[in-house]
Amino acid sequence: MLEGTGLADVEVAADGGLVIADGAGHRLLRRSTTGTTTTVVELGEAPTDLALDGSGGDLLVAGTGLQRLSAGGSLSTLMTGGSVAAVAPAAAGIHVQVGGPGGTLYVLRADRSLAPVLADREAVSQAQGLGQGVLLAGGGVVRLVTDPGLALEPEPLAVTATPGPGRVLLDWDGATVAQAIVRAKKGSAPVDQWDGEPVDDPHTVLRVGGPTALVAGEEWYFSVFFVQAVPWHDPWAPYSFSAPVVVRAAALVDDVPPPGPVAPSTWRTRTDAGVRWNDPWGDDFLRSEARFLPGTTPPMTPEEGEPLTDAHTVPGAVAGTDYAISIFTIDLHGNVTRWSGVTSPDATAPGPVTDVRVTPTFRTATVELTLPDDPDLVGYTYGFAAGDAVPERQPYSPSRAGSFLVGPLTMDTTYTLAVWTEDDLGNRGEPVVTRFRTPLDTVPPGAATGLTATGGDYRLTASWTPPADTDLESVRVTLVDLTTGAETAGPTSRTSTTHTWTRLPGGRDYEVRVTATDVNGLVGPTVTATGRTADDANGPPPPIDPATVVVTPRSATKVSIAFPKPVLPDLKSLGYALIPVGADPDSVTSAKPLTVPGTSTVTADLTLPEPLVPVQLVLYVFDLNSHRARSVVPSIVGAVSQADLPFAPTAVRATAGASNSLSVTWGLNAFSPDVTEWVVTATSGTERRTVTVPAATLSRGFTDLPGRRDWIVSVAGRGTYGTGPASSSSGVTVADVLPPAPATGLVLTPSYDTQLLSWTNPTTFDFTQVVVTRYGATAGETKELYRGTGTSVRATGLVGGRSYTYVVATYDAFGQTSVEPARATAQQSTVGLTAPSSVRYPDAVSLRGNAVWQGGALSGRGLVVQAQKVGSTTWSQVATVTTSSNGNYAVSLKPAVSTRYRVGYAGSGARTGTWSSVRTVSVAPSVSIRATRTTVPKGASVTVSTVVGPKHASSVVTLQRWTGRSWVSVTTRKLSSSSAASAVVRPSASTSYRWVLPAHADHATGTSATLRLTVR
Repeated sequence: MLEGTGLADVEVAADGGLVIADGAGHRLLRRSTTGTTTTVVELGEAPTDLALDGSGGDLLVAGTGLQRLSAGGSLSTLMTGGSVAAVAPAAAGIHVQVGGPGGTLYVLRADRSLAPVLADREAVSQAQGLGQGVLLAGGGVVRLVTDPGLALEPEPLAVTATPGPGRVLLDWDGATVAQAIVRAKKGSAPVDQWDGEPVDDPHTVLRVGGPTALVAGEEWYFSVFFVQAVPWHDPWAPYSFSAPVVVRAAALVDDVPPPGPVAPSTWRTRTDAGVRWNDPWGDDFLRSEARFLPGTTPPMTPEEGEPLTDAHTVPGAVAGTDYAISIFTIDLHGNVTRWSGVTSPDATAPGPVTDVRVTPTFRTATVELTLPDDPDLVGYTYGFAAGDAVPERQPYSPSRAGSFLVGPLTMDTTYTLAVWTEDDLGNRGEPVVTRFRTPLDTVPPGAATGLTATGGDYRLTASWTPPADTDLESVRVTLVDLTTGAETAGPTSRTSTTHTWTRLPGGRDYEVRVTATDVNGLVGPTVTATGRTADDANGPPPPIDPATVVVTPRSATKVSIAFPKPVLPDLKSLGYALIPVGADPDSVTSAKPLTVPGTSTVTADLTLPEPLVPVQLVLYVFDLNSHRARSVVPSIVGAVSQADLPFAPTAVRATAGASNSLSVTWGLNAFSPDVTEWVVTATSGTERRTVTVPAATLSRGFTDLPGRRDWIVSVAGRGTYGTGPASSSSGVTVADVLPPAPATGLVLTPSYDTQLLSWTNPTTFDFTQVVVTRYGATAGETKELYRGTGTSVRATGLVGGRSYTYVVATYDAFGQTSVEPARATAQQSTVGLTAPSSVRYPDAVSLRGNAVWQGGALSGRGLVVQAQKVGSTTWSQVATVTTSSNGNYAVSLKPAVSTRYRVGYAGSGARTGTWSSVRTVSVAPSVSIRATRTTVPKGASVTVSTVVGPKHASSVVTLQRWTGRSWVSVTTRKLSSSSAASAVVRPSASTSYRWVLPAHADHATGTSATLRLTVR
């Protein structure tokens, strides 16, 4: 155990020792297999992650940047900065997490360009190279990335560096790249975007590494790294960085003055004076400074005079004293531009107004005056009040008019008027006070003359002549119903001379009253005249014909009605009432008004008491003489319309979430009918997901969407009367960086040299297929068994005693596979078999062996013995046998022909089956030999015969004789149907004979015993 170290990471070296990143000690430690700890290298910074780089023993060290420690101990720099939190090599390149924990994952290319890993944009807390890919952990998920999906590298454009006065101008075709990072260095070019010093501007370089300006003639190397945003589905698009483009140049001498101050001007108040300006936008502008001198001669250099305060104010300024102020703009190299002006504080009030003349009337007064000629005069303000006290100044803006009107005033009252002058700084002098009195009006206006009142059909017309008083304000005309006492106002204009009242009852007496009023409220005498309307000639009005009433349902609770307007000269009004079907119309106590239109058709929109419930419509006609007519429409009812359905929701916004998910929010239209629930549908091509949510819920998430495609979400409200129109979101791209769920329930069912694999596929939406792979001890045994959507496959050709691992990996449409696939390992049993290589018919052969699984005997197991005739391809079972307690077995068989044997165990549970190796037993036929006599007189003959078993009718046998050195053929014979043959020989000397049946398809060579014939 290591103590006193800030352990950041550890790697296992090729020799089994440990390489340890000591974050606290800023070093790498080595722990040997014997437990000895030594320092490998002092880093000067805290390492954050380690990774073995290939098989050569090199080590990648992440920290402030990225370094490589060779097997020989030398340290080289791959990245000078970037705050690398994780590093892992892979086939695509070195993967680095730039920007510390939680930063972006990139692949560092050999040319120092950086390409973001697009295949995995999830959080990364740890990275480890694995085979050709990288194993990433973070966000609670572990995933293997074999293809990083790198973004294209931005094209390194041609860059020019042009010396300028106090600057270096960098230029390239900016239309093809979003932005660029520029780093500068003396003596050599910056190797990456963290090397060297930053510049103040990527195109116009005035400063390097801070506020210090470029020195003329001092050469700098500039490395330009082009940056390009990768098109992405959310605002956090990854960036790709090009390899550096290197140029060099030195600035020229700068003797060009900077731009002057922008919009400079002096200002003054009653107590202070100063200047105001904006700094220029000149690229080499450094600072501005304002200084002053008393008098009218300004400072000529930034060293002359005194500085202004931070508020650009002359300190301790004295009213009436001039101050000359200069504003200096100064660039990086000391060049200066000057602007100057003169100002002073002003506390002197302007002169007063003169020649104030007031002309009062009964209610107002006209004031005339003369303004002073002060150049800074803004104008005057005034105030007035009853009495002799000086009034307060009214809060109005100063005026420069030569006269103004004062009012309203009260008659016969003394007023005091005060007028103040004011300059542009608010200096205000003492007021000029004037007193005046308004006159009193005591004469009322005269009476109107020539008043007449003339009646007509439902109308009455009055005419008169207004009084001639000059201060006449109005003439009020009133019509009085002498029957009811009701008064109806007429015109009040002082110039009106006639007025007609219409829609009056017929045969009614009226009085007209006319009264004049002057501007001072004095009222003249009232004059009157009487008149009578013509008698009512048409009696009560006719009722509205219900058959002419057109009812149009507008919604569940609203209908529109239309009917011809009654043609009556004395029509006063129309009304209606809604009562239940079957109710007595006489029960109606009040009616609601209907608008009497100027057109020939009466229309109205009615609100029904209950939705979709019929009611009676009672219609009324009223005339001017209070007659009434009534009619009834027996039933009107509403109907469901678009207006009854919920309105489309507002502001539907969909946002992509983590892998295969999005969320959607929306708003309720404030004028919508009630919503009982929302229907939310996500659509992408033929893919569709629909859910419902309660009315109070205004958001919903989807977590089962196929990714890497655009989805649109629509939301519609469902109410009492149905579903309303939908609103849809803009398309949003849903990511897919997570693999599908793994297969489950993997079961192995053994059978001799095969295994039946069965499993259950996931039901998740993103499952596309399974790939079943068998891993064996050799490359030849490792093979893909199946690819598809099935749930079983049989592995064949398994070798006894070998261990096999079966992996069932699920994949989605993008090739992402489950992090923990279903897997199972099984070791085949071993069945040994020994047998003699040959046997003579009809002898028996003994097959022996043992059955073993994982080194232990398979006792009491049933085995099958199969045989195959040599030359055949078909196996057949010829025996069964049960193993002993130590796994041994033995079986005796009598083969009739040459035969191959194998012994098999079918397996049971975890104890897998197998076949033994094949043993071939060659069967030689039995060949007999007999002679009619074994002692033969010289010159005599003898018959030598044979019988072959099993029967080989028509086969050819050969009789051979021994010469003393070898066997030679004497004769051949074809076997009879009883498998017998014979031959007559006449031996010349004593010798030996034998019969031979040659080997053929199903038997080995059959040879008889040797027969000795003695010749005497």
